Amino acid sequence: MLTRRQLLAGAGAAAGLAALGSIAGCGQGRATAPARPGPSSTSPPASPGPGPRYSVVVVLVDDMRHDYLGLLSVFADGPWIDCTAAAAQTPLCAPSRASLLTASDAWRTPVVGNETAAETARIEHDTFATRMGPAGYRMALVGKYQNQFPFGLGADHVPPGWTDWNAIGSAAWNPGGQHETDHCFQWASEFVASVGADQPFVLWVAPELPHDPFTPPARYVRASVTVPPEPPSVDEADVSTKPLFVRQKPRLTPTELATFREDRRLQALDMLAIDDGLHQLVGALTAAGRLDSTVVIFTSDNSLELGEHRLANKGFPYEESVHVPFVVHWPGVARRREDHALSLVDVPATMCAIAGVPSPGPDGIDLSPLLRDGTPVREGAYLTPPDNHFWDGVRTSRYKYVEYEGGFHELYDLAADPYELINLAGHPDQTEVQAHLRDLLQSLRP
Repeated sequence: MLTRRQLLAGAGAAAGLAALGSIAGCGQGRATAPARPGPSSTSPPASPGPGPRYSVVVVLVDDMRHDYLGLLSVFADGPWIDCTAAAAQTPLCAPSRASLLTASDAWRTPVVGNETAAETARIEHDTFATRMGPAGYRMALVGKYQNQFPFGLGADHVPPGWTDWNAIGSAAWNPGGQHETDHCFQWASEFVASVGADQPFVLWVAPELPHDPFTPPARYVRASVTVPPEPPSVDEADVSTKPLFVRQKPRLTPTELATFREDRRLQALDMLAIDDGLHQLVGALTAAGRLDSTVVIFTSDNSLELGEHRLANKGFPYEESVHVPFVVHWPGVARRREDHALSLVDVPATMCAIAGVPSPGPDGIDLSPLLRDGTPVREGAYLTPPDNHFWDGVRTSRYKYVEYEGGFHELYDLAADPYELINLAGHPDQTEVQAHLRDLLQSLRP
């Protein structure tokens, strides 16, 4: 059965975007077998890095929009680094998560769409988990690992490198009567309490919220919540300078607009549950005396179009697809805003650098200099589409530049035009900027 997201996305789809029709739900089925620990990694050992080494907690939510970050009260104070120019390299669940495992652009992996997510099994032999586990880290995951898991390998399948495994679709997954988000954060908090004081660990917490169907815990179904303002790009009136697939999209109907607005409200309710879980997890780290020795990264696998540029879902080069929240606690670093560019593909490279082991892939960059003292590590993040390669682009801290097959270009000044309403490509006063971004894009291509 088609979801309402698929129905909205499908109307008026342009030629060349047919492959995007599969970009719909990224949800997983739920196994209910009793929980039990996964086996230790059988991967070859890696050389341990210098100590002491920080532990790492990554909270990876699903489809969260950047403009919803203000709904998370956990980040309202404290030494959090708000990274404002983070991008998902391929803005779709499965390819993005493959890059987060491997530090490789999606096009170097076989996971280029949600329907190819089972190909993750082919890359499991070399991930940050197989590198950090043998280096002495206890490796734990709870929640969504990857679309289509366990890839036909059976619920007992545990990817190499992981020691504590409670993925959706696994034999260990058993939330009982809990909402899946509450279960993820409770399990994660109990894991933190169980780890020995001298044991470095990686904890990967991946609730399915706020992915559609946007179902919050029962306690929040009737809650009052402030919904972020609707962007002016919703049902964009003038798309004459947009690429053909946007120009061919009709204006949104009143029913479609109402559906998107309800989705905005429901996703805001979801954020209340995520906020509860983050408070619980930070409290567990504090109670265990681990917060000052743990790097905490909060982000999303991609963002979500809710009518911007007349589009639905994700997989597009626009901010509502690629711009993700990215907030970090780095021990000893004061609260600040960080505006330099970074990519989700940098997360596993950074984790491996913390452990003192080589990164599994060539595309990620260690973010430690950026996070510690603001030293830039990359000028721009490479952007590619899922499933078919008819565009690619680059996002810097200020600009977005995209090239399409057939010679069409887009250029946006995100500082002056954050909603990408004015395509500056080809403007005489942008010649130098466009040439520089074209060269930067060429340098980032595999």
